[in-house]
Amino acid sequence: TQPATGWAEMPARRGAKGKQRRPKQPAGGASSDEDSDGAVEKLAAEAQEALLRGAPSLLGRSDAISGQELAVKRTVDLNAAAASNSAVNCVAWHPNGRLALTAGFDKTLRLFRVDGTRNTLLQSVHLPKLQVASAAFSSDGARAFACGRGRQWACVDLHSGRATMMPPLPGREEAGYREVVPSPDGAT
Repeated sequence: TQPATGWAEMPARRGAKGKQRRPKQPAGGASSDEDSDGAVEKLAAEAQEALLRGAPSLLGRSDAISGQELAVKRTVDLNAAAASNSAVNCVAWHPNGRLALTAGFDKTLRLFRVDGTRNTLLQSVHLPKLQVASAAFSSDGARAFACGRGRQWACVDLHSGRATMMPPLPGREEAGYREVVPSPDGAT
């Protein structure tokens, strides 16, 4: 006997008049896989339903997302108040969840208050020697760190707006940095 291959068939398509068409069956009538296909589909639907039912216990209680539908609302672009002059390479969220930063090859780190309506620009810090490839907030949210493609990186004090270019990390011999990831405890 041949192994069942119904799982690999393409789903039914709609024809020109909107009627649903079934894929052509092999000569000789119905596929011998149809019974197993139905069982597999039923099993997959049951597994998905069980996963959705169990999600609140995994993620905490949420009335915003039901198991059946998800509402999506288009809001104003995060950086609409002060768009970048080049590609935005990174977006980072502040630990309080109400602020975000954007940065890119225009060498500017921009800090926004996120409200979904205006997203007001709070601060803009130009880093003249650093085309930003990655940026992140410190765990306490008082500073932002940014790095370029080489071994340059900067620390920005968000209260004063002052940026300090930092020397390469001692004991590290990488040709360049790819990503800034501050430690959660704030030690490094």
